[in-house]
Amino acid sequence: MFQILIVDDEHTLLNGCSFMIREIFDLPFPVSISTALNVPNALAVLKNETPDLIITDIRMPVMDGFVLINQIRTKNLPSDIVILTSHADFEYARTAIKYNITDFILKPINEEILKTTILKSYEKKQTRLKTAYHSYYIKLQTMLLYEISASDLLLTEEILTEMFPCTYFTVLVISPKVFPENIDSCKILLQEYYNTCYAYPLKERNQLVFVCNHENFFIKPASLPDKLYQAMGTPLLCGISISSNSVHKIHALYINACQRVFYQEVFEGNDSLARTAAFSYQDCIQIFVENEEDKMRATLYNNIERVQLVKQPSRVYLEQIFISFFQNINLYLKNKGIPDPFNPIPSLPDGIDTFEQLSNYMLNLICQKKEEMKKLWMESENVPLLRQLMEFIKENYQKDLSLDDLAEATGFHPNYISNFFKKTTGQSYLTYLHKERIAVAKQLLSSSSNTIDEIAHKVGYNSSTQFARIFRKYESVSPSDYRNINM
Repeated sequence: MFQILIVDDEHTLLNGCSFMIREIFDLPFPVSISTALNVPNALAVLKNETPDLIITDIRMPVMDGFVLINQIRTKNLPSDIVILTSHADFEYARTAIKYNITDFILKPINEEILKTTILKSYEKKQTRLKTAYHSYYIKLQTMLLYEISASDLLLTEEILTEMFPCTYFTVLVISPKVFPENIDSCKILLQEYYNTCYAYPLKERNQLVFVCNHENFFIKPASLPDKLYQAMGTPLLCGISISSNSVHKIHALYINACQRVFYQEVFEGNDSLARTAAFSYQDCIQIFVENEEDKMRATLYNNIERVQLVKQPSRVYLEQIFISFFQNINLYLKNKGIPDPFNPIPSLPDGIDTFEQLSNYMLNLICQKKEEMKKLWMESENVPLLRQLMEFIKENYQKDLSLDDLAEATGFHPNYISNFFKKTTGQSYLTYLHKERIAVAKQLLSSSSNTIDEIAHKVGYNSSTQFARIFRKYESVSPSDYRNINM
């Protein structure tokens, strides 16, 4: 819906414009029209609406149009503003250029000019939306892959609701033997089952990932892998995650889908091993991340007792527990940017015939591997990498930096960078980036004559609205209020 607000103290003009737009212009898109006879009425409308186009007179009783325009720009509303003016007022109206006015329309209003103005504003909105949706699509990928919050990525609940109109979310991960050049057939197939699908061809991971949104909770058709094989024309592994009613869980859903693909790959159709691994995944991770050895030992024993179905286990049964455990750790660390630390998984030595012997051997392996990994986090190693990351962000804060950019600059895996930065600084790289931008913006607000919109773009934000939201989050005041206090 394209929203228009018309502000003028003449009833005849308001009614005439509304009639032309609704009844004569035959616009190729739906339009909502609000009218106001004065500035206070217009400001009341703006409390509940954000029009795409505001058409306003300048000379009006009570308050003139510049008061309204100033309020619109102070609030960083993204509306196009068109001024209605007579020939006598034209020079006066030119002063409005500093408010980034879109256009002027001379009175009496020409129908063709008004229609052209509306069409141009609509086209601008569509261009903005197209650009914005591409940005949202890229940010959703970051949210999917790296467990970064939607708020850090500037994805508001309103944006997420627009992208995902249905209740439930499922992530599909497809690992094809031959990566397809075109994925349209896959998208068409999935649309038979899901209301909305966003596709991410991740060739470097050999993954085709779909974030699916749907109204029915359980959608996991058994025939889907076969149909995908027919659509793609290549053998593939397919992992379909559990479903969630929260878009903020999509990283967990992605990991769940990857887990299913991983089990199919490493266990090569051994359903018994795959079920054992899937059943114990969270327990395995809890054991591995435990820092106190006594607690780790107790948790490991409890875990093995829980899956202990026989008193005298066979060699095959012990190997099944052993292999599924360390494959789970491989998957967990791979997702953290540390690929295959237990690859190949060592063979279970001869002489291990009981659950207690198995537990002791596994514990020794875990402790040995964790000691090796600690070297990656030693202070002497952390300082140069952390300094390199911070300097890179400081030098490039105006750009739309991604984890992939940081990874390329340092030579580390994006997942490793994400976890490293959070572990060593206590905040995500995006939080650090926002704070760096805000620090520069504060200097510009207090010492330059740049408009807020200009400052927003100088420090790396796409719009003054986006900038104002982030500024208020970190400084608890709007950019304009900060400027008034510090100028």
